[in-house]
Amino acid sequence: DQTPTGEVISAVVVAARACAQEDGADVIIPGCTLAGSVLTHDVPDAESVIGAPVLDGMVTGFKMAEMMADLRKLGVPTVSRRGWFEKPPAQDFETLRRFMERPVS
Repeated sequence: DQTPTGEVISAVVVAARACAQEDGADVIIPGCTLAGSVLTHDVPDAESVIGAPVLDGMVTGFKMAEMMADLRKLGVPTVSRRGWFEKPPAQDFETLRRFMERPVS
């Protein structure tokens, strides 16, 4: 019922190595806690094994939040990404679809 731990570790390492060797990734930042934990805790000397440094996504998120709080204390205004990934207005979307000659649906 469960995938053996060794198989999970192997699959994550193979995928990370492909990112570094085949795609030219300079650094690996796994997008989920499982892969991050595998690469930063279960693989000794992951950088040598994979060919690129590995940063745990959870740790980088916490450090970013910590840095933003520290900057706020120093008087630097808060940087917001609110709306960064919002869907474009319907009219803009329709214009783009027509320009690309794709159906507006």
